[in-house]
Amino acid sequence: MRYPEAVWQAEIELNGDVPWSDEEPLTGVQWNELLPLTGTDVDIIHATHQFAFAPPLRNDTVAVFDEQPDFTRNLKDSPDELSRERIRMAVNAYLDDADAPLKSYNDFVTFSKRGLLEEELDAALSHQPSREWHLSIDDAHRLAPAIARAIHHAEPRSNGRRVGTATYTPQAPLGSSNSGLNADQEVTVVFDDEDTLQTVRVVPDMSQAHVVLGLDAFPTEPLWELNTGVSFDLNSLLKPLERILWRRREKQLRVVQVGSNANHCTHGIGNTEKERALVEEIRDRHGSDFSTAITSKAAEDTLKQMMEDAGVDNPTILTFGEQNSRNVLGDEDVGLVVGCIDMGDGPVLDRLAELGLDAQPIRTSTDCFVCDGNGCRQCNHTGKKRAKGRGFVGPDARVAERICDSVRRDEVKQAISRYGRNPTDSTDSATVYVHTNVIRPSLLLDDDGEGVDIHADTKSNVIAFARDRDETTTKEVWDNTSASRKYTTEVLNELVEKGFATLRKKEPYGTHVYTVSSDTPSDHFVDLG
Repeated sequence: MRYPEAVWQAEIELNGDVPWSDEEPLTGVQWNELLPLTGTDVDIIHATHQFAFAPPLRNDTVAVFDEQPDFTRNLKDSPDELSRERIRMAVNAYLDDADAPLKSYNDFVTFSKRGLLEEELDAALSHQPSREWHLSIDDAHRLAPAIARAIHHAEPRSNGRRVGTATYTPQAPLGSSNSGLNADQEVTVVFDDEDTLQTVRVVPDMSQAHVVLGLDAFPTEPLWELNTGVSFDLNSLLKPLERILWRRREKQLRVVQVGSNANHCTHGIGNTEKERALVEEIRDRHGSDFSTAITSKAAEDTLKQMMEDAGVDNPTILTFGEQNSRNVLGDEDVGLVVGCIDMGDGPVLDRLAELGLDAQPIRTSTDCFVCDGNGCRQCNHTGKKRAKGRGFVGPDARVAERICDSVRRDEVKQAISRYGRNPTDSTDSATVYVHTNVIRPSLLLDDDGEGVDIHADTKSNVIAFARDRDETTTKEVWDNTSASRKYTTEVLNELVEKGFATLRKKEPYGTHVYTVSSDTPSDHFVDLG
């Protein structure tokens, strides 16, 4: 393949030369940097995943995906996305142009589900809009015909889902021909049990690549298959023990788990007191070496403010999902990963349906708090509350758990691996504190700490009173606080165990005398391992 041909075709496909594309140019800056090379032949082209949609870059080539691609379209209700409303308008416009017996998206979905007017709709959906339709109709969208056909052909799958697929073949630009050029893309739609569109996936046809390779430290094979259409053979470059030795000795990356809770932060930080105490402790221990962290987008602003309050100037925060293959933290000595994110049960069930598999979330005997046992979308119409944890039951429960882990564990794994990425400095090392227990077992932690314990008022009063005395006894403390004698003894002995206090026995009666360090925090304990 000549490089100039690849540039020309990819510019047409991706950079807006197709006049009816309503998407922003994806790669203009990259192509501007590469254009001076158009007079030469090249053996390797590095590009983002979206370039897989340019036929010359995938046909008759060795295609290598670094990390799993995700060609799911964002259905957020935004003018910049392929939202559900945008799809509704585009399908309505296409049905009108095709002179279909139905002109309403909602009616079209309902009739297709029930198999009504099947022959008439099949005939109408064979219609291919003209170039003028794309140019003159505001609601037109290049994917509308394929989405409509996928909706019409959707079939029942597990958990009340319906899944349909159709092929989209981009029209050849003026002055060119797609003859002999595989430009096909597979469009898949998934509806939930309430007929709400949940997924639109558009995957380039990789069937004419010489070979497709994927690079992924912890691959979820079903998701690779969904996003490439390829069934992969799995080969490991390193055995588990070799991977651990590489991380510890080559990267010199030390991983410390803090606490034993998952600390989901999909919607923000749940316990700000604990997180603030953790940030302050890491700052106290490592000083200016601590200036970076990774967390969810919802928690980003809160964590940044905590770090600034702890004395970190201009902290750098990356968020889950954006950190993959980025090296901006490669030279950092200390890092913090806060919490994990969860895609929820719905997207897991959607992907199972796409794969033709079946599993259900484990549920308790307690009625769903949303519908009081009547059945709703939250409980997948079972009427029962989700069991604690992320377990599934059914013939394909293990696949469901792996799909769930592809976000929970893999995003944490990716975050950890952003550190210790300086291959030119053999002395470079890093310590990453991970405030979640959602860590792949194969990472084999170097250390763990008990985490953060926020003290109740009574405990804080005991510690504060003892700390302000050069020496004190159990009796003196419980005489001057609201704590019982037993509780006072437990707290003072805990201070000794944690190294915040010393204990000696005073003769002649063996009275326990405690000396508590002046820098002992009264409101919390933080154990960093």
